[in-house]
Amino acid sequence: DFIYMTKDAIYLAGNYSYYSLLESTLSGTHIVKFNIDSTLGTVQYAASVSLKGYVYNQFWMDDYEGHLRVVTTLNGNGPNRLYMLKENLENDKLDVVGVLEEGIGKPGERVMSARFDKHIAYVVTFRQTDPLYTIDVTNPKNIAILNEIEEPGYSAYLHVWDEDHLVGIGYESPVVKLSVYQANNNTLPLETYHLGKEIESGYTWSYSEALNNHKAILISPEHGFVGFAANKSYYDMMLQTYMYTSVYYIFYLDFNNDPIIAEPILVEHQSTSYSNQIDGAVFINNIFYTFSSESIVTFNSETKTFGLTYLLKDDQ
Repeated sequence: DFIYMTKDAIYLAGNYSYYSLLESTLSGTHIVKFNIDSTLGTVQYAASVSLKGYVYNQFWMDDYEGHLRVVTTLNGNGPNRLYMLKENLENDKLDVVGVLEEGIGKPGERVMSARFDKHIAYVVTFRQTDPLYTIDVTNPKNIAILNEIEEPGYSAYLHVWDEDHLVGIGYESPVVKLSVYQANNNTLPLETYHLGKEIESGYTWSYSEALNNHKAILISPEHGFVGFAANKSYYDMMLQTYMYTSVYYIFYLDFNNDPIIAEPILVEHQSTSYSNQIDGAVFINNIFYTFSSESIVTFNSETKTFGLTYLLKDDQ
């Protein structure tokens, strides 16, 4: 179940499936809207609807100018859909006033991420490649796909950087990637940075909690950075050696520069292992504080220098 909230309403979305003798397995999402009265301090039931397909997080829903926009998917069975809903005050229902049922993804592809920005929706689907669709949702009766960008892998999280650009954090097997896009009129990402490269004598792979938890990401267009922790593993087949590292990556982005994605700053701790991974960071007064179970390491974003390391000791 997922919760999406505005200053005036709370939306609860629950995925369901059941077996019917007449229609085989039925799957969908039930969305319930509650209105918030901040003056009276009350929350009251407003409306509900059941839609075909699943919703996987709160970014797949968006309330804008009287319409609730919702993206749904069915794990590759399709189709992927974009609904536009409007509250019906007479029967307490969320009426479907527009739907896009074709064109979002190729056969066998499911939705991996979605993001809304005013009258534009961005949707990523995936099976072998990553089509990023830019969709005009201005008119519920004429929802239109404006552009499609393809690249290997997929973006698990999309962030609107400014009116013209997007940032995506995702996965291109076997490594995590960071991509930047001008989504309106390009067919390829502007740039992509991979957290791991092909190695002749071995192989490497990486993983980040940012792929599944947006709260693990620090992102600030105002300060020009994206930050998240990632774990990297490497095996050298010739030497038969294995290495594991946990690093906090700080990427500075400037869409007026070439390259747009500067070589990342790597914040490392004295020792990392499966039991001592870098968990994340906070950004306070231009200082990054990165955390593992054994230490805190700081980085100054203004001077671009590392600060103090605080060792965390067990009182036992």
